[in-house]
Amino acid sequence: GGQWNKLEVDMKDAVGTYKLSGLRNYTGGDLDVNMQKATLRLGQFNGNSFTSFKDSADRTTRVDFNAKNISIDNFLEINNRVGSGAGRKASSTVLTLQASEGITSNKNAEISLYDGATLNLASNSVKLMGNVWMGRLQYVGAYFAPSYSTINTSKVAGEVNFNHLTVGDRNAAQAGIIASKKTYIGTLDLWQSAGLNIIAPPEGGYKDKPDNTNSQSGAKNDKNESAKNDKQDSNTQVINPPSSGQKTEIQPTQVIDGPFAGAKDTVVNINRINTNADGTIKVGGYTASLTTNAA
Repeated sequence: GGQWNKLEVDMKDAVGTYKLSGLRNYTGGDLDVNMQKATLRLGQFNGNSFTSFKDSADRTTRVDFNAKNISIDNFLEINNRVGSGAGRKASSTVLTLQASEGITSNKNAEISLYDGATLNLASNSVKLMGNVWMGRLQYVGAYFAPSYSTINTSKVAGEVNFNHLTVGDRNAAQAGIIASKKTYIGTLDLWQSAGLNIIAPPEGGYKDKPDNTNSQSGAKNDKNESAKNDKQDSNTQVINPPSSGQKTEIQPTQVIDGPFAGAKDTVVNINRINTNADGTIKVGGYTASLTTNAA
């Protein structure tokens, strides 16, 4: 159904600040905007949503913004359903934000990842003050539907700061974060049956289009780290990968789930956890460690 075109916007020599507001329900084809010397403000007057339609082709919408700085000022939706009621089912959407200096959001700018959403963040630092909601639902009755969403921060040089991260919406949401060297989560809300998997990428990172073949992980398990908290919730665990070869599969609609392939160090700090029933957290990597002062 319909022609599938790619739109490229070349503004690589532009300087100053540019604003994109109210681009709602963009459903593809691919969009590539390059303004690497400028500041991009997403959503100054109204929010933006980038999504896809489920059809026989199962196409993925890919949207890429490259700027010096990116600030998110209003809601940002990824792979939402379009239409009234339950709407039309989405396929998968990959949104990539690249900023040579920094990526930020203000406290009123909520980022929502629906089933099939991937958010790639590549920058020197990331500080998201607004709620980041992975596995959000859009309509009543979807509570039994599982949800898969991913945030890839492995290409962030400095710290990744989530002021507020929500996983699940009364549904069995599985969320994956491919971690940078240091990840900080202020408040984590886990709905019942939701799972958060924080994965350290292999040395050298993941390929853009990885082969689904066995990859040898150089991890040695003589250095198992444990969560540094005596009051640790029984569902919070640190998992190191087996030393044998294992498959690593990455798709925009599928969260990477254990056994974890990882060879970089990563430190994850969660300041506060609100959980309901059987939510789980897993941190995987070579010398991955999870610290929390949450009761």
